[in-house]
Amino acid sequence: MINIFKYLDKKTKYLTIIGALANGGLALGQPLVVAKALSIDQNNLTYSSIWKFALFGFSVYFALYSLMLFCNHANNVFRREIHMNIRTALFHKLMEDREYSEDEKITMLTQDMEFLGDNFFERYMSISCWGFGALITAIYIITQMFYWVLSLFSSRSYVPFHNS
Repeated sequence: MINIFKYLDKKTKYLTIIGALANGGLALGQPLVVAKALSIDQNNLTYSSIWKFALFGFSVYFALYSLMLFCNHANNVFRREIHMNIRTALFHKLMEDREYSEDEKITMLTQDMEFLGDNFFERYMSISCWGFGALITAIYIITQMFYWVLSLFSSRSYVPFHNS
């Protein structure tokens, strides 16, 4: 499956990987707004605090949807470039090969390539994006657990081997 990246240039490879990583981090954006909403003190609720929360929420969602647009663009670039490059390589091989008729060559270059794109490339990108999403979320959860354990051991009230 990794051999598919040999049909892409370096810029497109990195764009695709960065897009998939950014897509994985998108799931962590919504808890930022929810945590900020839950931290608002209802006793000291003023128009200023409401405007600050609205501005914070708007800027977080603006950043999230900008990242979604970038991820969608990276996915589209991946599909277009991979289609063009594989179709070009297939075209060169088919032109050298006299075994297939002209109709078979046209069918391979059109219908079969579209079938390949819809049934393989789309699923490949979907699986890789979901995989990066799971990886980023797991890394976030592990680091939060690490910080929690670190704060537990650094608090003065916790003494692991205290003899009473």
